[in-house]
Amino acid sequence: MTDSPLSVLVRGRGAREHAIARRLADSASVANVIVSPGNPGMALSDAIALEPEPLSPDCLRSIGVDLIVSAGTDPTPAGATHKDKAKPRIGLVAASDRAAAEFEENRLTAKEHMLQVGIPTPRFHHAAEAAIANSMVEEMDHAMAIKACAPISGRRVFVCATPQEGRAALESLSERGAFREKGALLEEALTGVEVSMVVMTNGRDFSTLPPVWLFSRGAGAIAPHPRVDAEALHAIEREIIQPTIDFINLQQWEYRGFLTFRTIVTERGPFLLEYAVQIGDPEAQALMPLLDGDLGEVLAALAAGAVPDITVRAESACAVELTASNAGVRETGTRHLSDVGAPAEPVPLYGDVRISDDALVVAGPRVATIVGMGETLDAARTAAYRRVLSLNYPGQQYRRDIGGAPIAGEMLEEGEHFAPQFARRGGVLPVIVQHEETGEVLMLGYADLAAIRETQRTGRATFFSTSRKRHWTKGETSGNWLEVSAIQVDCDQDALLYRVRLHGSGVCHTTNKSGEPRRTCFYRVLGDEIGEGKDTADGPFSLLFLPDLA
Repeated sequence: MTDSPLSVLVRGRGAREHAIARRLADSASVANVIVSPGNPGMALSDAIALEPEPLSPDCLRSIGVDLIVSAGTDPTPAGATHKDKAKPRIGLVAASDRAAAEFEENRLTAKEHMLQVGIPTPRFHHAAEAAIANSMVEEMDHAMAIKACAPISGRRVFVCATPQEGRAALESLSERGAFREKGALLEEALTGVEVSMVVMTNGRDFSTLPPVWLFSRGAGAIAPHPRVDAEALHAIEREIIQPTIDFINLQQWEYRGFLTFRTIVTERGPFLLEYAVQIGDPEAQALMPLLDGDLGEVLAALAAGAVPDITVRAESACAVELTASNAGVRETGTRHLSDVGAPAEPVPLYGDVRISDDALVVAGPRVATIVGMGETLDAARTAAYRRVLSLNYPGQQYRRDIGGAPIAGEMLEEGEHFAPQFARRGGVLPVIVQHEETGEVLMLGYADLAAIRETQRTGRATFFSTSRKRHWTKGETSGNWLEVSAIQVDCDQDALLYRVRLHGSGVCHTTNKSGEPRRTCFYRVLGDEIGEGKDTADGPFSLLFLPDLA
C-alpha cells in the first residue's frame, strides 16, 4: 500500500472517467477522488467530487492532488505550476510525448508505423482528396472500411459492401471536414473475430488486461471475450503488442499509461485494425469491475515507472456493458431520466447528462452505460438488461443482442423487477383506478416515479397532473380520497392499475344534478343514439356517437 492515502484527480467528463473514478473510490489507498469537469451523474456518489475547468493553480493546491489520471495527451491541467507538474501522473493516453499520440490522432501515421515494424494490418489506400476517394470507391470489388484519418465529430468509420454505400460514407466524412484535415483510408474489410486488447505499459514492459469483445459504434462490450482462445491471444501479443512496445522503446518516447489494440483474428492470423492511445471507451467500463486489488496503488506504481501485474477477480467472472444512447438529440424540450433501480444493482455510469430543475436530463448522444456482472455470460447479460430496463428517458435506445439473442422484451413481460417504461408514454404512465370491491373503473390518472413512490409511502392515490404540471393527491381539496390497496403493472410495464377503496361520495370533479361528485369519471356510455339512461349519482347515461360523415 502507498505510504499515505492518495488524492486523485481524474480529468474527463464521460462514462469511461466515471467507471475509473468509481473504481478508484473503492481503493483503500485513495482518500479523495476528484473529477474535472465530470458530469452531474458522477456527483450522485458521495465518494466523487467535481471541480469545474479550467483548474487554476490555487485550486490544484487546495485539493492537494497526488495523482492525475487523464484522457488527454498531456495529463497536466492548463495553468499548473512547475510544482504541480512534478506531481505523479498517469495518462489514460501517452503521458507526455506528443509523438505517441499520433498513433490515434492520425490513422495514416499509425498505418505507416505498422508497416515499418512489420505488424500485420489490412491492405489500405490513402486518399487525401474526396475526388480521389470517390474514384477508388467506384472500382471497389470487395467490402471496404472507410475511415477518417484525423479525429472529426461523429462517426469516423464506415464498413461498406457496395460503391453506393461507399459514396454515402465519403459524403458523410466530407461534410464533417475529413478532407480538410488528413483525408481518408480505404481499407480492406476482413472477416473474423474482433478482439480489443488493453495493455498497461511504461514504454518498455507491459501487462495485459482481459480481452474485450466490442460491438459496433460503442453499443456494448463483453469482457473477457467469450469467442477467442489462448492461442489467438498469444498470437496477438507476439505479432502486434510486443512489436509496438519495442517500437515505443526504440523511439524513447515517454509513455506511462494504457494502450488499446483493436484487432481482428482471421484464418490467416491476427491483424491490427487501429490503436486507441488510451484505455478505450467502452473497454474501460467493462474492464474496471473485473480488476482485483487496489487500482490506486496500481496507477501510482505506473506513474512511478513500474508495470504492476494486473489480476482479475475470478477466471469465470464476466462483465457485459450496454450503452444507453439517445435518439433525436436535436429535438427540443427537456428529457428527464427516471431510475427505479435498487441501490445494490449496478450503478449507471453517466456520460451526456446535465442538471435541470434538480433532476438529471439528457444532454447528448451517449447518456449512460450499464455494466452487468456474473459468474457466466448469461448471468452478466441478465444483470445488464434488467438494470437498463430500470433506467429510461424519452428517445432511449440500446442494442438488444449484446452477447446473444434479445432478452429485454421477455424480461420486461415475464420478469420480477419493476421497470416502468415512462419513455414510451412521454414521461408519465396512465393509471387506471378501480374500486377493489365492486370492480368499477373510477377514473384515469397519470403518474411519474415520484407519484408512484408517494402513493406507496402514504397509501393514498397520488398522481401527476399533465395540465398543471405538478403532483397531487386525490382528495386534497375535496376530501374524497382513495386508499390504495395494490398497484398492478401491465405486461409491457407502460400502464398501471390502482386498486382502491373510496373514502367519500365520489371521485369526479363534476357533479350530478343533486350537486354531489359523481362516483366515477366514466359516467357516460358511447352509443349510436341517445339512450334512456338518466343522469343520476351513480348510474351512467348514453352519449351520442356521431356517425362517419364520409
